[in-house]
Amino acid sequence: MKRIFLAIAIILIILGCAGWSLHSLYQFKNQGLDMLDEISNDAKNGRLETAAAKAEEFRLLWRDVEGSFIQFIRRDPLEQITSASSRLPSLGEYGDLSQFLALVEELKTLVEDLWEDELPLLHNII
Repeated sequence: MKRIFLAIAIILIILGCAGWSLHSLYQFKNQGLDMLDEISNDAKNGRLETAAAKAEEFRLLWRDVEGSFIQFIRRDPLEQITSASSRLPSLGEYGDLSQFLALVEELKTLVEDLWEDELPLLHNII
């Protein structure tokens, strides 16, 4: 009987960790995509300095959450987001609008792909 309770406890711990990780990723996805939309809108409206400052905020947000994501997400997608988010503030600061907007769109795609790849769906598990 003790083994059954222990097995149930282990399963509950695993499910709790999985739920927490999905919740954390969901919060980042929503907040990150909102920030990237604001960055894109600012850049398109000619406020490149504001967009560059918000890009730096996005980079800092990513730096804060990346450490917890490393524990449960494959490393390659995280490194791609790290690389792109590191280049974004400099592109905005030095006025390269086309590359800046292209990188913002790339980051949006990377964040959305990260979320979709971590969902516990059958095609992600197999």
